Amino acid sequence: MKHVTFAEKSLIMGDEVTELLLRYTVLLSKNGSADTVEVAAVGADGGEVMATLVLDMGSALMAESVVTSQPEPDNTVAIAYVRSRIDAFDRPQYPISEPADTVPRASYDEFEV
Repeated sequence: MKHVTFAEKSLIMGDEVTELLLRYTVLLSKNGSADTVEVAAVGADGGEVMATLVLDMGSALMAESVVTSQPEPDNTVAIAYVRSRIDAFDRPQYPISEPADTVPRASYDEFEV
C-alpha cells in the first residue's frame, strides 16, 4: 500500500493504482494535457473514500510506502482506465506507412505517357 499526498490531502491506496497514477501524471505533463481519475482510497480518518484527482502539469503527487492492516481499496475500474490512457500515449497517433517494397507502384499506362 502507498500513502499518497495530493492537493494537501493524505490518502492510502494500493501499490498498482498509485504507480499507474504517477506514470500517467508524468505522461500528461509531458504532453501538456490533463485528465480526471476517480480512485478508491482510505482517508486520513481511516474511512473509505472515493477521490477524484485532477491530473495535469501542476499536479503535486507524492507517494511513499506504508504498512497498514487496512484492506486495499478496490480500484479495478481506475486501474483499467489509467492503463488504457497510458496505452493510448504509447501508440502512435499517426498512421504508420508500409515499407517501400510493399507499396503498390503507380501505373501511368492509362495516361499514355
